[in-house]
Parts: sequence; structure tokens; C-alpha cells
Amino acid sequence: MKKVVFVVLILLISVGTIEKLSARSLQSAEKTLEVSKHQELSIKQAIELAYPSALKWNENAQLLVAINIDLDKPGKGIGANGKRKNWNISFGVPDTNKYFLVTIHNGKIDGLNDLTTEGTSPYPKKEFVGVADIKYDSPELLKKALEMGSIYPGKDWAKGYNFMLRKDTVTNISLMLVIGWNSNQTEMKAVGFNVTTGEYIPPKNLLGILMYSQIAFAETDEGVPFLISNGKCPDSQNLEPVSSDKGLLNALNTIIPEVYKNQNYKGWKVETIAHLSESPHPDAYYAMAKNYCGEEIANNSWFVEVLFPQYLPAYDASHRQIFVTKNKQGQWFAWFRFH
Repeated sequence: MKKVVFVVLILLISVGTIEKLSARSLQSAEKTLEVSKHQELSIKQAIELAYPSALKWNENAQLLVAINIDLDKPGKGIGANGKRKNWNISFGVPDTNKYFLVTIHNGKIDGLNDLTTEGTSPYPKKEFVGVADIKYDSPELLKKALEMGSIYPGKDWAKGYNFMLRKDTVTNISLMLVIGWNSNQTEMKAVGFNVTTGEYIPPKNLLGILMYSQIAFAETDEGVPFLISNGKCPDSQNLEPVSSDKGLLNALNTIIPEVYKNQNYKGWKVETIAHLSESPHPDAYYAMAKNYCGEEIANNSWFVEVLFPQYLPAYDASHRQIFVTKNKQGQWFAWFRFH
């Protein structure tokens, strides 16, 4: 399913003439054409696009989380209309461990992955969002957030305005976060709303969910920590300059099993090794490293992408990325696990 469904064509075939279309159908058609043209979707549009695929996977599928993916190149106006091009929409089956991820790239479904993992805990009913409860969409809630002030678009990572929808199990509220930054780009900020009533949710109730959202901007929704060493950045005073990747490939034989020690890592192979500033999507990976640990660390790090063939054909599940550097004792080590 790699194409947006063109409602206009379906309506013309089923009704026969444009004159028979209702005003409501015309409005729907215009919205569909607009989505196709600009490749941007509101959070509600993304969910509506993804849901049929989830129901084909399991007729009892329900919505867990919707969040945009930070793949846009730096620029002005990203998310400024309450819409984004790239989304991860997660579904599950209540009281089971069944989990399904629909990935949307450039406004179109680009990935359907059953990520059910044996041995994981079931998802309780209270974690699911009822689609009928979504009365307010991301464009109108972004407008409300901007009217409240003090939230600004991100520049290098978590670019523009970002959006996430999930259930707050403490308050039993289906909650949408409008996520941005403070004025000097040093701290992420979020404004939360009840998507059923449009009511503003005070910041003290958002801390745990905001921490989750920083991780969920990745291509999948695993909730693993980015910073490997107890949430700390490498000590720049104890790093050796790394102008080449000499010795890195051999060191990965120790690093990979350690980083992915709780997973089936057998048979892995290295797909990419590159200086972080020259990695695929440097506007995302390099900017993320710089955001977390500063320019000096980012400039002294290498990007490694590893393939786990047993998870193919699911691209996101089978490809993992880490950032590595070298200490003054000449030892390579991983300091950042993106996925």
C-alpha cells in the first residue's frame, strides 16, 4: 500500500457524474487532493490512513500511539500548519502483546511491520486511544499552543513543531502533545491538550510522556535510551581524536553483542561505517549527537549501521544505528544507540 487512496476517482466511478456529488464529498475530495499534493498529513489524517492496514493485520487492532518522525531537512515552516510528512502509527490488541507499526513517509504508507515480540507484557485496555474520542486535530491544537506562547520550532533536531497522541493512563485522557523548543533551542517544551475537549493539560502532568516522545521520534517506537552509559555523554577530556575508522570493524565484534545483549544479535553484519558528519541523513544523526552532547563529541564520533537479517523484511526492525568514538587508551566504544 504505497499510494494514497484517491477518493475523487472512487466517487466518480461509483456515482457517475460530478453533479451527483454532495458538498461534503467534494470537500473530502479536495482534502484528499491537498494531502496528495503537499504530502503532509495532520495527526488525525495519518491515523485514518494507517487504520485500515492495522485492521487487516488484526480485526481487533486499536490505536496505541501516533507520532511524527523527524526526517525533514532543516528549514522554515516544518509543522507550522499542524501537519507533517512522516509518521509512525502504532497499534495493538488489548490484553495481548500483539503490536503493529504503520510507517508513513512523504504522506504515503511505506512500511507495515508486525513487531510482536514473544515474552513481552500484554497491553492493557487503558493504554489504547479511541479514534472516536479525537475531536481536535493537530492544526487547531498547534494554533492553541502558539497562542499560549513560549514554544518555538526546533532547528537542528526535532525540527519544527512535532505532534504525538497517546493515552495518559494516570488521568485516562487521550492526550496530544505539541512539541517544540524554548527560544534559545536548549530545552524541548511541550503543550498538552485533551483531544476530546480541547482542554489544556498543565505541564506537571506531561513530564513522563515528553521523555517518551524524545525517544519516539526514531523510526520505531521501542523506548530504548539514546545515551548508553547511564544517560551520560562521553568525557571529551578522555577521548582520542579519531580521523579514521582503523580498528573499528574489529572492535564491533565486542561492541555489538554488548549493546544488543538482550536481543538475538547472531548473524549481524555491518551495513555502513562513516564519520558522523558524513553519515546518511547527517541533518538528523549529526544534529542529534550535537544536540545531546555538543559539537566536540559529535565531531569526534563515527556512525555505524548494523543489519540483523532475522528481522527482514522489516527495514526499521532489521537496521540498527549506534554512534561510537575512541578513548585515550585506544579503545572504541559505543556511546549513543539511536535504534
